[in-house]
Amino acid sequence: MCVHFSLVFPGAATHVPQLTRELAARRVAVFRGPHSFDLSNAQALLHLGAMRCDRIDYVVADASPTLESIAMAGAFFAESGADAILAIGGGAVIDTAKGVRRIAACPHLSAADALRMRGVSSHRLPACIAVPTTAGTGSEVTPFATFYVDGIKHSVDHPDVVPDRAVVDARLTGSLDAHQSACTGIDAICHGIESMWSRAATPKSLAYASDALTLCGRYLGDAIRVGNTDARAAVMHAAHLAGRAIAITRTTAAHALSYALTARFGIPHGHAVGLFMGPVLAEHARAVHRGDGIAQYQEAILTRLALPNAHSPRQRWEAQLHEWGLPATLEEASIPRAAYAQLVAAVNLERLANHPVRLDLQHLLEAL
Repeated sequence: MCVHFSLVFPGAATHVPQLTRELAARRVAVFRGPHSFDLSNAQALLHLGAMRCDRIDYVVADASPTLESIAMAGAFFAESGADAILAIGGGAVIDTAKGVRRIAACPHLSAADALRMRGVSSHRLPACIAVPTTAGTGSEVTPFATFYVDGIKHSVDHPDVVPDRAVVDARLTGSLDAHQSACTGIDAICHGIESMWSRAATPKSLAYASDALTLCGRYLGDAIRVGNTDARAAVMHAAHLAGRAIAITRTTAAHALSYALTARFGIPHGHAVGLFMGPVLAEHARAVHRGDGIAQYQEAILTRLALPNAHSPRQRWEAQLHEWGLPATLEEASIPRAAYAQLVAAVNLERLANHPVRLDLQHLLEAL
């Protein structure tokens, strides 16, 4: 599954007006964040004034989209008369726009039924261009759109939501601070890791994931510490490759465990995944002793990331989180121990089933 094509290079954003013409857009609904649009200088970098069509904007305010927030955005799109979507922002903005695209293709269904895949699309999909302003989610190339219902993560997983065009331009990430760069970069790394050891891995997904991890291992530190333009471009490319990888394989245990941590405690998604990656690596030590075949993948992953030398894979991972300026454990992130069991109990079973080895959730809980 992939978009029709992607533009991935500094300066790619200037091609957006041309892409709207190629997609025959007459009226474009621009989905954007409340802050990222201005901070990224998207108006100027995307040459939006050069679009030869009408434009109407919708501000996506929720950092974690809900069924209700996407339904509201879908109603706005239906009433706007727009025939195309331009999503400019991070994962929440792009996921919202992708959800709207699914709703627009199913006017005979309620928004809830459309997002929960309780029917087939009956109308032509509106054209969709995705322009990320963070380097992490890879949402511009995946068939997923995440939303929450009562704090529980759900996901659309359907070809309808894959954007027609992805425009990946590192210049749009120039306003990200070190913390944001670290959190989004870790999301890209965890996508690469989980895709690489996924039960659904293929030669193509392994190539995408391997390249993504190599780029992140080499450049993420510089992208975080000094905001180097070349480093940011490399990490942006890595996130895009990792997105292509999980579009094939889906994610696994660390992502499956992370969603409740974000929903309940507001930990940024990438950091939440990273906080569970350490315990997952520790649990893999048991799998290695059982001869479950995970060792070759784990060592290949750690080598590509060039993680700091330490006694165990978990220690190497947590040392790297510290180097990137982030708490490495739930305790360091000030998560109350009384909540640990509830976080593990809220694991997303669909993503957990994709993990390469059987995980003992009780052992995992003890490792937190």
